[in-house]
Amino acid sequence: MAKNEANEQYSVFDDPIEHTPPKKSSSKMTVLIICIVVAVCIGAAAVAAGKLMPEESSSSSENPLFESVKLVDISSDTLASVKVTNHNGTFEFTPSQEQVEATDTSSAYTVTNWYITGADKEKTNTASTESVVSAAATITAMREITEKTASDCGLEAPVCEVEVITQDSKTYTLLIGDSSPDGYGVYIKLKDSEKAYIADSSVLSSFDFALSDLVSE
Repeated sequence: MAKNEANEQYSVFDDPIEHTPPKKSSSKMTVLIICIVVAVCIGAAAVAAGKLMPEESSSSSENPLFESVKLVDISSDTLASVKVTNHNGTFEFTPSQEQVEATDTSSAYTVTNWYITGADKEKTNTASTESVVSAAATITAMREITEKTASDCGLEAPVCEVEVITQDSKTYTLLIGDSSPDGYGVYIKLKDSEKAYIADSSVLSSFDFALSDLVSE
């Protein structure tokens, strides 16, 4: 009886070529396609995440509340005198070149100390006077005021006035007015300028002192 080829059974004794495993090229291709799809999805997700991330904030100069406006920025070494007038009186600071004696580990050198006219030099805290002078040499505001006049800001009758003379005989005067009602700081302006600004309250603190704060009794 002839064998039905459709139902033909094979044994281990048949030709080995008839038992060759089925080809796997299709399964490999499927894995490759899946990998490509996953990679594309990951890339697309990264791009989308980048678009959703907030951009780096712009410089503070673009924020009207937090600008950094340098009204004065010079070295205190270039100053000849600083005169501060506040509610405690008028104080004039002048520099003095002084020699520091040599020690076992260093040679002699010269330093500049600032003293208050009429005050005892021996009792003067030169670190504190230097701090006042440095504040007068670098004056920074947060933003310009355009909606108020100098009178509105208390700058026509300032609570503090700082007059500076440089070694090349240039001068400028800082006026400090009222505290701002919004709590951002104090109003300031240079005397020879029409522009008024809001500065941090520390600007006033730098010049709001008494003689006893700088010179011991």
